[in-house]
Amino acid sequence: MAYLLLAAAILIVFSVFQLADLSNQLSSSVADEFNVTLATISSPSSYVLKVQEQMASIAAVELTWSSILQGDGDAENKFLLLFVGMKNGDVVIWKLQLPVLGLQDCSILSRHSLHNLSAVTSLTWTDVPQRKHFGILGVGYEDGCVYLLPLQWEADSLRSQTFLTGSTVIESEADNMSVSCMTWMQCDETGPVLLYAKEHVLNSHCLSFPDNNIPDVLLTKSTSVCLGNSFPITCLECVGSTILMATQNGSVQLVKVEHREAELHIECERSLPFQHKEAGWICRACTFSPNAALCIALFSPSFSYDPAAQRFKDPTKIHMCCVPTCDMSSVESIVTSETDQLRCYSDVLEFSRQVVCGKAFNHELVGDMTRRLMSMSDTRLGMMVSRHMLTTLQHACQNRPLDMEVLEAVTMAQQNTTESILCNHILNAWLNLSNKRKEDITREDMSTVNTMFKWVQGSADKMERIGLEVIDGLNSVISQAQVSQETGCSICGAEQKYSGSLSAQCTNEHTFGICTKTLAVCQDFVYQYCSLCGALALSVRKLERLDWLPGDPALCTLCSNPLTISTAEYVM
Repeated sequence: MAYLLLAAAILIVFSVFQLADLSNQLSSSVADEFNVTLATISSPSSYVLKVQEQMASIAAVELTWSSILQGDGDAENKFLLLFVGMKNGDVVIWKLQLPVLGLQDCSILSRHSLHNLSAVTSLTWTDVPQRKHFGILGVGYEDGCVYLLPLQWEADSLRSQTFLTGSTVIESEADNMSVSCMTWMQCDETGPVLLYAKEHVLNSHCLSFPDNNIPDVLLTKSTSVCLGNSFPITCLECVGSTILMATQNGSVQLVKVEHREAELHIECERSLPFQHKEAGWICRACTFSPNAALCIALFSPSFSYDPAAQRFKDPTKIHMCCVPTCDMSSVESIVTSETDQLRCYSDVLEFSRQVVCGKAFNHELVGDMTRRLMSMSDTRLGMMVSRHMLTTLQHACQNRPLDMEVLEAVTMAQQNTTESILCNHILNAWLNLSNKRKEDITREDMSTVNTMFKWVQGSADKMERIGLEVIDGLNSVISQAQVSQETGCSICGAEQKYSGSLSAQCTNEHTFGICTKTLAVCQDFVYQYCSLCGALALSVRKLERLDWLPGDPALCTLCSNPLTISTAEYVM
């Protein structure tokens, strides 16, 4: 289960990686009308169900997943709901009991004929925190209608009711403006807010719940605005209160929705600096990292999408941008238009999906993909992506009957990538220190330089990566300044030494994590793990930020995701 959640955090652009181990296996009957096979398609924005008996009127055209749900009674009773939108307007709900081991864990719960006059064009699901065992499915149609399907689940059943949201832009039920994309935003003041796009118009509806015991939903507030340019909106994504909106001309904007004076207000905050030398490129899909620190977007020329094959043709580019800073230098391409490199990245992503989903893999495949991941580490972002996937692969290999040599090779590759990232971090820190005037160098700067120098000492590989010139510079700064020596182990007082890239150990084997920003050994907590990339990292109060206070969330330097404390590695 942890691997499934981890996969969703890494590869969120490609939603096809959730439970895609059912690919080419799942076959069942829906109302005895047709058979479907769940298969991954190269389209990044959604699943597409391939219909074996091609009947255009009932073809499956959209798909979305629920979150992991908990049934009544047994705590192990966890499952997923799979919502399939049909071309005839129906919505079919599948239940996948976790863990999914075969077809016996998949079943069809219900079929809903919401709107039989138009094809489904968009689906979106949200849990409702205010109500137990309750969620809402939003369904958008080609003719502009939008339905809500409230669902309440018990141990083995679903109860539902439906109603039309109504339109705040066009009064008629069908305005022939297709609903291109939808998403949900959780608002503390009002409850769930449904956002959906029609052409270049962004609509919002605020929901309320008059009776917690009855699955009833009321629309309380709504608004519609034309944002930015007049190009159609192609993608909406929301994490917390931050909303991402992409348009057909390739722009990606941050959108803000606020509840002020009993009304919803929608406005564009700023555009993310995605740039393309080529004219006519379209943003096909975009998404956030789980902590909304990174934006990932997929672009391709307007002519590259093949509707018949339901796939994108080369060239395709995936760009990543740091959202808080919007620094132009933070925008890097992790997939380029060259066919060979594109194929390499797609193979790596597919392999990572197979590993996370528990598919069997052999020694040759592990070795080949390890080499591919290492070849991606030509930029800092490439190193981060490689390390993330290698960490996933390392955890997966530990539960597989593989030779120790294979596991050691993967572990070594992961450690090398980690050291490369930290060595690059030291080079940047040294460059910043070199550009400072002598009177501007603080005691904290000197302490950081000292700990970085200790981290490098004793490792010929680290020294080679950083370079003798930088090593000599660090040593010279330390020798000219009075830097207080680090204290010993906070448990027994014994001397501490770095025992790995991201940990330190004293002579009595008390193990502590180190800060990935300062490389200093943390004396206050032990072993915090980043829940996104698996990095062992600590925020050190006095060395990382002077305004840091106890209780503030610690962030991973590698991916900016919040860290979680784990005492399992605390050696007494």
